[in-house]
Amino acid sequence: MTTNTDDKAVSFSNPSNARRAGKAAGIPEHEIEIIKVGSRFGYARSNGEARHVALATEKDDLGTMPAGDYKDFAQGYANENNVIVTARNPVTDAIIRKFKPTKGAKKAKGEKKAKAKGSAPRARREKKAEGPTGKTAQVIKLALREKGVTAAELIEATGWSGAPWKWNFENPKGTGWAKRFGYKFKSERVDGTVRYFLKAA
Repeated sequence: MTTNTDDKAVSFSNPSNARRAGKAAGIPEHEIEIIKVGSRFGYARSNGEARHVALATEKDDLGTMPAGDYKDFAQGYANENNVIVTARNPVTDAIIRKFKPTKGAKKAKGEKKAKAKGSAPRARREKKAEGPTGKTAQVIKLALREKGVTAAELIEATGWSGAPWKWNFENPKGTGWAKRFGYKFKSERVDGTVRYFLKAA
């Protein structure tokens, strides 16, 4: 990976300008990764390989995980819940891979439904989520506190070390948790530490 952030002359005040500069330098958009250094931004050529991966089903956001750790989790979640889990590049939103339930997992689900046909529709209704679930719900609960939450606290709660938290909460693509679940987001530096805040829209 090559990056321009070592040279302050080619660093930028916001990620949009850094992305435009990356395009102007001839880097394909899907290969541009925005790097933050202090309060400035630069671009890197990542060859399309994301450092972190955003996971989601058709209905639920499962959060962001380090690129080296997500495959077993995604396949296990797909098997356990009989759903397709999609892994995306959190910067470009490009699909990296889709994890489908294994045949054995589908068969087990089918056997359970065959034994209790009358309860199947009710089970589906109970499973339908109205809002965030799992660790995403935990993150939002922490950010809704009056004191907000820090990146260190989020990592301790989720285990998602190095996740792009601000992007997850709010981003130009409109895929952030704030917009998806109806919150207003802000981040501010308190006593030298960045804290993230959510409140009802």
